[in-house]
Amino acid sequence: MRPRLSYIYTGDKFPDLKNKVVIVGDIASKAGISYTLLKNRMQMKKTRRRHKCVITDEDLAPKKREINRNMQWRKKITPHVLTLSQKWLRKPII
Repeated sequence: MRPRLSYIYTGDKFPDLKNKVVIVGDIASKAGISYTLLKNRMQMKKTRRRHKCVITDEDLAPKKREINRNMQWRKKITPHVLTLSQKWLRKPII
């Protein structure tokens, strides 16, 4: 199914589309972001504002953060209890 959600584009990044109604999927592919990311941004704007919603250059910006999942996983694996128990249990019994 082809994306049919459309809004007016008022940015300066694409001058040929300025002040025209564009399909969200097409402009997202031109900007290099995913369709779902732009769709979610536009739905958030639509629910926050009561007047007509438009696409700006700020909406076409890439994702704001990258999560390094490996670092989060390492933090969860090494709690202090495990390190203490391994340290004391490995000592020889006299």
